[in-house]
Amino acid sequence: MVAADNRIRERRGKALRRLRRQMARERKAFLTKRVRAAIDTIAAASRSGFNRAFIAARGDAAAIARARRTVRVAADKVLAKAIPGLTAFRKAQLANARVYEQLLVEQRVAAFDDRVHVDFDLVASDHLDDQAFTAPYPLFDVTAHPVGGVILQEGTFADPRIGVVLNQMRVDDDVHSSTFGFDIEPSVSSSAAVGIPYTVPRSGRITCSAVIQNIYNYVTFSLTDNFGVSDGQLNFHIRLFIRIVRGDQVIAFDRLIFENGLVALGGTDLHAVSFDDIDMSAPYTLSATTDEVFNAGETVQLLVGSRFEVDMDLNDMRARLNGTIGWQVKTIYARTS
Repeated sequence: MVAADNRIRERRGKALRRLRRQMARERKAFLTKRVRAAIDTIAAASRSGFNRAFIAARGDAAAIARARRTVRVAADKVLAKAIPGLTAFRKAQLANARVYEQLLVEQRVAAFDDRVHVDFDLVASDHLDDQAFTAPYPLFDVTAHPVGGVILQEGTFADPRIGVVLNQMRVDDDVHSSTFGFDIEPSVSSSAAVGIPYTVPRSGRITCSAVIQNIYNYVTFSLTDNFGVSDGQLNFHIRLFIRIVRGDQVIAFDRLIFENGLVALGGTDLHAVSFDDIDMSAPYTLSATTDEVFNAGETVQLLVGSRFEVDMDLNDMRARLNGTIGWQVKTIYARTS
């Protein structure tokens, strides 16, 4: 299932990857050894100045924010004076960032799968020939990044006994201006699902539906400037999915439920957001029908779950995210028509 999900992401992300490579080449050409040395010296002085102001603020959040803004403005002036061509370079990077944002929008549109229907607080099925399955479910599937690198904590799990799937990640990526170019982290993600084996009663296309309710959602995320030639993006996506596994073939259906993120073009003070916006009052109904025809007597696996994805593109910034998203798969329906 993991390989199939990764192939889908690869197809959708080609234009983004091309632009990322272009931005990295431009950075590498501009950030010569001499320029990087100047940036490091100025950034170190700026961090030292901010640290002194931070201590003097004695926990006053407003004073800390003012100190950060003051240090950032002063650092920008020193950087512009010390590094010829910095203003033009930043303008070019901002232009690239705007194109990048548009590509993200186009990618989201391309990722929208109109084969997948989702409704809120709706009866899942009124078909008399539907087979209905409830917990405990005989199957589960969990995929998560191992702890290490930018992943500080990973607690994703599935409990097929009660139908609960939970995505949990804590991410911390701290990139300083000594980095050679735009530090592009691969997307980190986790997925968890529960499911059933389904024997096709007659030849036809399979429709799989599920009633799935959110039981917990909370994400905190931030971008922090490290006082050099800074820019960065941090985005996350929450998806529900259905997977129909037929031997080594995985038929994937995804529906984006929520997304959010932060963009810092040319440096920022501090962005911090907390989020708990998915409605927990009533369940979602997810439904999809295959284009493929299955044979009578064939057995497949039907998996229903959630996926949590985090993307980071950073230069001289720190990105942090701590998220927990929990769902309960109440019922899985299947029929062949």
